Amino acid sequence: MKKMKKGFLLTFEGAEGCGKSTQIRFAGRWLKRKGYRVELVREPGGTPVAEAIRNILLHGKGAMSSATETFLFLAARRDLVEKKIRPALKAGNIVLSDRFQDSTWVYQTYAGNFPRSAFEKAGREATGGLEPDLTFIFDVPVRVGLGRAGKTDRIEKKSLAFHERVRKGYLEIAKRHKRRSVLIPHQEGASKVSAEVEKVLSRVFK
Repeated sequence: MKKMKKGFLLTFEGAEGCGKSTQIRFAGRWLKRKGYRVELVREPGGTPVAEAIRNILLHGKGAMSSATETFLFLAARRDLVEKKIRPALKAGNIVLSDRFQDSTWVYQTYAGNFPRSAFEKAGREATGGLEPDLTFIFDVPVRVGLGRAGKTDRIEKKSLAFHERVRKGYLEIAKRHKRRSVLIPHQEGASKVSAEVEKVLSRVFK
């Protein structure tokens, strides 16, 4: 198996129903076939503590402010980084993460009302300064994405206007972080999206 000197953090981002979970599985299989050691994680989740927080965030009863959501997401992320992501990177593995810091910035700050300066400070504490080496951002029209997602959790059930801001937030990240971000526009059929993902992976991982 191939081992990377410093590991590699590859994150998959996008609004509800963008297909990132399908593509992270595709990327994992592709990298394994190339001989790389791969670890897949999801956010929030991946550890017992983070999975408990996930249940609160997605299925908890009652209203929840952007601040409450933010700190819960960051707490889950801190536990995942400490227990799963950093050890895997230290071992020279490629970590594929279904969401990471960009999601919280988009959902709770850009689309919500949590102050950007407060998020940036708290976010650095949550990750210990860890940033993705590469981020795939999958764009999808809001109504198409929500139709796929099915509005099964409390985040998906937020207003259409909120989800429109989420989409704009991801497009903003793609503009602000061009060196690490790859924006993949909406296409019909997961195989077409996978072909775009494969092109990028082929350039990065020889």
